[in-house]
Amino acid sequence: MTNYQNNSNDPHYREDKEAQRETLKKLMDEFLAKGGKIEKMPACMTSDEYKNLKAIKTENRKKGKK
Repeated sequence: MTNYQNNSNDPHYREDKEAQRETLKKLMDEFLAKGGKIEKMPACMTSDEYKNLKAIKTENRKKGKK
């Protein structure tokens, strides 16, 4: 049976997590330096739903609707 306990006391777990954070920070900094943009999506919404919602809002704005 698999043990799903919290491994935060394991020193190897903490080192792995810290390495992941550092790698992610480095990649994010590179992405933003190249002009990338990060958008925060509403909770409980998939990326496809958000993309469609954003397209509809943009289309309505071009037509002069609110």
